[in-house]
Amino acid sequence: MPRYGFYDRLTSHFPSQLIVDLTEICNLKCIHCPHPQFKLSEHYAGRLLEVALNTKLADEVRTDSDGSCQYIRYTSNGEPLSHPHAHEMIQYAVDHSGTFVTLTTNGTILNERKMEQLLDSGLHMIDISIDALSADTYSKIRGGRLDQVDRNVRRLAQRIQQDKFRTKLVVSFIRQPLNSHEADDFVRYWQDLGIDQVLIRDLHTAAGVLGGEHNEQGQPSDRRPCLYPWERLTLDPRGELGFCPTDWTYSSVFADFRTTTIKQAWQGHFMQQLRAAHMNNDFKCHGFCGQCPDWRLTQWPDNGRSYANLVEDLKVEK
Repeated sequence: MPRYGFYDRLTSHFPSQLIVDLTEICNLKCIHCPHPQFKLSEHYAGRLLEVALNTKLADEVRTDSDGSCQYIRYTSNGEPLSHPHAHEMIQYAVDHSGTFVTLTTNGTILNERKMEQLLDSGLHMIDISIDALSADTYSKIRGGRLDQVDRNVRRLAQRIQQDKFRTKLVVSFIRQPLNSHEADDFVRYWQDLGIDQVLIRDLHTAAGVLGGEHNEQGQPSDRRPCLYPWERLTLDPRGELGFCPTDWTYSSVFADFRTTTIKQAWQGHFMQQLRAAHMNNDFKCHGFCGQCPDWRLTQWPDNGRSYANLVEDLKVEK
């Protein structure tokens, strides 16, 4: 019988994962990503997260989490390294949060200076989203140049191996119709280059924004609770806390981080009510979750491996 609720790495005390969404700005136009539509919408303003709020988050992880926070993940509804203070913010989290710190990037602007800064910071993991093996497929899916990213990742891997930096290097691939035929060769190519982990991800709908095989809701009675309300919170570039990492319309925002704490938000009335809605399959007061099909892709600890397991594996290796 499946278990749902707080158990294993999931605690009622503090989220096991914190997503820091540094910026809305991105330099690619990936076909599996809502950013091109997001950039044209009323929700977009090219925002950058305030440095002080990143400091506040890292300090709260150290003082309030009691070891419950598995990791802080710097990612974005844009490209995190587009933030002019990304390096300093990541450095502060590594030095002061007391937990594992990761960065997810598209790798296109990971030049020598940025690479040296990240490695010198002691950043624990860099996850580079690539999604293709051939230049043609990369161009169709991501709208950029694969040779540029390939060169950056190879240089980064060589630097880590040569000088024995502790940073773990992951490359990832979202399986979809245009690239599925390259998945196996993608894994072999990067494994042969000594990458720590090669991750093949499932395509999701970004909380229903994009179409796809998972976009059908099916019968309401078939639905199970989504993992996210028991696992993570997101700090967005507006300085607000949300409960969904795939939200592109700020519809999951429920608190201003300037006037609350992560611990208070996590334990507060709103999150308790949201969890009850998922447990009872009653979303009349939570329409954003009610229309989202991506609950199918979340993996509870008893039900399969997830990104959290990848992080745990790499933490053990370090």
